[in-house]
Amino acid sequence: MECARYALQSSDHAIRFCAVAGDGWIEIAGDEVECRIDDIVSRRPATDVEHSHHATTVWPGRVGAAIGKAVQRLRSGLRQVGRVPTGLNRAGDTKQDIVPFRQGDTYLSIGLDWDDKCQGRIDALKSQYGLHIARMCYDLIPIKFPHLAHPSAVRAMSEGYLEKLCISADVVFCISNRTRSDLAAHLESNGVAMPRLEVVELGGELISKRNGSLPEALLDATFILYVSTIERRKNHAVIIKAYRDLIDRNLSAALPQLVFVGMRGWGVSDLMHDIGNDPQMAERVLFLSDLEDDALAALYNACLFTVFPSHYEGWGLGISESLAHGKFCIASNAGALTEAGKDLVDYVDPLDWQQWSNLLLHHIQDRNGLEQRQRDISARYRPMPWSECARQIFSLTDDARSAISAKHTPTGRT
Repeated sequence: MECARYALQSSDHAIRFCAVAGDGWIEIAGDEVECRIDDIVSRRPATDVEHSHHATTVWPGRVGAAIGKAVQRLRSGLRQVGRVPTGLNRAGDTKQDIVPFRQGDTYLSIGLDWDDKCQGRIDALKSQYGLHIARMCYDLIPIKFPHLAHPSAVRAMSEGYLEKLCISADVVFCISNRTRSDLAAHLESNGVAMPRLEVVELGGELISKRNGSLPEALLDATFILYVSTIERRKNHAVIIKAYRDLIDRNLSAALPQLVFVGMRGWGVSDLMHDIGNDPQMAERVLFLSDLEDDALAALYNACLFTVFPSHYEGWGLGISESLAHGKFCIASNAGALTEAGKDLVDYVDPLDWQQWSNLLLHHIQDRNGLEQRQRDISARYRPMPWSECARQIFSLTDDARSAISAKHTPTGRT
């Protein structure tokens, strides 16, 4: 959302938004995007729903962009936008009518777009319109760990999504050094020419600085917080196994409540069954979802500390969010999580439940040490502003375009 606002407020570029519709695109007016942002902030329902869209923007002669994961709630809202701008035909008309690009545009797509049916047309449009193309890669989890990814993502990756993306792109943004190295290794192993790869850190500043109310069940409780979609890759199971070990060691009286915040995803039926059928665990785990930002802030501010045991991440916004609230985190050492938490976080092998058990107990019992860690976080951690993340994306896109233009400028001419 903040990145989209930056794009709308930019005075350096003439930005146009477009959206995927079927196997083509339609243009979305800037005020429509701004309206949708306001709706999302106020949680108003979308109106006039007729089509599903994937949000992009276009800078004529400069950059056309999908404001991606950083504004995934914006994209979710735009999928509900049904109003098609005057003068533009709907999906289903001729392809010529639903391509809103102009000669020399730069198309910047930084969303999760592997399910867009129009991706196969990018190469042809690049030649036809002289497009400069910038894309985003968040992670290679569906390739590296297909058993931990949703089948739709695995299918898209197995059909060459990343290879096609990198063949057409002039620059690809990666959200961490880990993602960049994973992508570079994948392209090299598949004989794909490597485009320019740039690392851009995601924003981590707080969306809401207001503190809401705690759920009644937590008003007088001490609790450990894990904010994440509840799915197999996020590895809630290792926390449950570690807690089960502590209970078996007759330490149950010392254990805080576990609070898991996030919508239920895929691959966790066994986990939910195990928790629900273990009375000692069931009474210690509270599931929450669909919280307002203020309510989530209240949970962060009141928790003892947080955990983030994910099997693999391209970055680790959950860690960034915890640190932004001044809260210590115990996290997995997999993927890019060590980049997100640096030396402010304790790291554990995501499969080593015994180490998780011991480290959880240590920080539960050592309250003085925990307070010192959190004072250190407050003193040293400075989250990346989303506006700076957006500025870097736009600036690096311009750099890549300029480098390509210079490369094709004949010697002796400017």
